[in-house]
Amino acid sequence: VALLLALGAVAVRLAANRPERPPAPAEPPVLAVGALRDFAAPGSGGGGRALALMLATRLAEERGVRVIGSSRMYELAGGRGEISARAARAAGARYILEGELHRSGAGRRLQGRIVELRTGVVVGSYTVEGADLFALADGAARETLAKFGLPSRGSPPAVSTRSAVAYQLYEEGLRAYHADDLPGARRLLAAALARDTTFAMAAYRIALAHPFDPEPHRRHLLRAVRLSAHATERERLLIRAAWAGAQDDPARLSIADSLVARFPGDPEGRLILGQALLWDGQFMRAIPHLRDVLAAHPDLGANPARCPGCDAYWTMVRAYQNADSLDAAERVAREWIARQPQSASARDALTVVLERQGRWAEADSARAALLRVHPYPDAELWQLSAAIRRGDFETANRLVAHGLRTRGAEGHKPFLWHHTISLRAQGRLREALATARAVRRAQGVPLPYGETLHEAQVLFELGRYREAGALWDSLAAVPASRDPEPATARSRSWALAHAGAARAALGDSASVRALADTVQLLGAQSAYGRGRRLHHHLRAYLHLMRGEPEQAEARFRQAVFSPSEGYVRTNLELGRLLVRQGRPRDAIAILEPALRGSLEASNLYATLSELHLLLADAYAAAGDRPRARAHYAWVERAWRRADPEFEPLRRRIRVRVAGLR
Repeated sequence: VALLLALGAVAVRLAANRPERPPAPAEPPVLAVGALRDFAAPGSGGGGRALALMLATRLAEERGVRVIGSSRMYELAGGRGEISARAARAAGARYILEGELHRSGAGRRLQGRIVELRTGVVVGSYTVEGADLFALADGAARETLAKFGLPSRGSPPAVSTRSAVAYQLYEEGLRAYHADDLPGARRLLAAALARDTTFAMAAYRIALAHPFDPEPHRRHLLRAVRLSAHATERERLLIRAAWAGAQDDPARLSIADSLVARFPGDPEGRLILGQALLWDGQFMRAIPHLRDVLAAHPDLGANPARCPGCDAYWTMVRAYQNADSLDAAERVAREWIARQPQSASARDALTVVLERQGRWAEADSARAALLRVHPYPDAELWQLSAAIRRGDFETANRLVAHGLRTRGAEGHKPFLWHHTISLRAQGRLREALATARAVRRAQGVPLPYGETLHEAQVLFELGRYREAGALWDSLAAVPASRDPEPATARSRSWALAHAGAARAALGDSASVRALADTVQLLGAQSAYGRGRRLHHHLRAYLHLMRGEPEQAEARFRQAVFSPSEGYVRTNLELGRLLVRQGRPRDAIAILEPALRGSLEASNLYATLSELHLLLADAYAAAGDRPRARAHYAWVERAWRRADPEFEPLRRRIRVRVAGLR
């Protein structure tokens, strides 16, 4: 017995009346590891729960069987509850492994049985003995596979820890995490990591238990990466995928692909791949993977903070929005609401989609329903954004004045940010510049990235291209912040793309060519698909300077990351080119989606007035007089108090509208 304990060997004693092996399935059997009751240490239950977690982790590494992950089972059990057959069925399992843990000399014995969930029939049972929990998990995994006629790998996979105490603490931390007790989860997981300082999964889970605190999240995730050589293959891929996502690493998509290829039945991997595809710009390829996640989560649960199905829905809505398939995005949002009526995220998704479609009455109703579910304190900002999009600038100006009057100094900044967007659309560019500078100064740092970009954009619209380009150059030259290197490369490429647009407006082809090369190099260092396309926008300017419109069109089209959520100036420049070529219908096809993008993010870099005016010209050229008049009217309303420089354009609009009548 002493030799047995020293080597951690396992003695297997099969039951006297072994039930028949279940027939070999055409598809891999889907198995959940349920409750393993601990009679070896009555009252604690810790050994049985830790063994169940070990066994699920061990089986997940085998080929030919699909195992419901422990995180999913804890999620369905409500964190602190016991994993049951009902939870296993909800997770999509066909079989559940149950059993009892007993003392056996100086070791332990597991009496396990495999139950078919549909019939409740025990289709296999076994008894294994081992020196410790790890040996039991390995022996039980081999016997479970044998019951399905499946071979086991030659040797046990690497594990994150060989400390049973650390594993039990980890299991308790995982349960606390899914019970939404994040402080308790962090405390238990930290204790597990202190017990075994090489425990990669404990570090990984601590990172996840800091969802809104970037510094400890990154620190623990980095530690997990450094320790991941000790983890199983699935755990190692999960850790690397999380790190690549946090770092904006270009390897993000390939790691996610590897995770799904190796563990195709794992919904966590499918979600990671769907999110990576969205970020890469492969919007429609993400949809099937996200549907697989939802199929594995028929019950979304009541905790939106720990809800993979909710994440899948949110990602799917974004994917359809980015593909400019708003009807599909609306269907997904309504499906989400039907399954989770109290979800503020689901109702917000529907409201945004309706606003982007210009269905204002329905959007207002959806927003009211959202506020009944979750009364957000910043609802006025949503109203302000919707008013700008509608062209209702009287309401927009009133909301800004009210916000500045009733909010403290910190609350002024988002109102001023939106006010700058509104003033630009109204043609009040000098006021917009003063407001943008006020927002930048309020940040308290020399060159806050987003605020400085906004100020530079106003200078660009004022025709002050050298000043705008200089600001963008300064942003690109700012020393690297605490952001990871790929994210820094992404922000630098974004700033330099704008600098290139300013140089193109000045006719400086040499600078544009050099900047295009730099943007291409920097964009390739990020996982974000838009960055890898930006250099085409600058190269299109070079073709325009050389009088090569066909080549310019091709480059502009290559630069489009999303018809509605990319770089809106690409839509604008391509639309102008197509109108000049006498192709108004083609121009309309690229300009209409631009109106459906986000005003506050990537679509910040053109005004709604510019887009409406060019669309009016395109519809007029296409012979669609009602739509042309509607877009001209939008611009006419917006520019009622515009700067004097806009008066010639206003006169041109009036002449054109008269002609259309």
